[in-house]
Amino acid sequence: MPLEPAVRQLAARHRAERRFRLYGLLAVCLGIGMLAGLLLTIVGRAWPAFQQHYWVMTLDPIEAAALQAEPQRVQAFVRARFAARMPPES
Repeated sequence: MPLEPAVRQLAARHRAERRFRLYGLLAVCLGIGMLAGLLLTIVGRAWPAFQQHYWVMTLDPIEAAALQAEPQRVQAFVRARFAARMPPES
């Protein structure tokens, strides 16, 4: 009979140890989940920085000859052509 309190105490200690391990595992899983969420947020917000867009503009021979004759007008011509293709601002 004197061993019975020791056995109960040992069983309680084992239960406490299992709870402690479970809490530790949950804490580690929560930390990994938070880090994964942070990584996904960073990648999701940074993704547009890794994309490129191209705009193809066709010129008729007269426009091309005029722009070759006056290279300083190329930037103004491209801006005007691009502005004409954009939707009006609200």
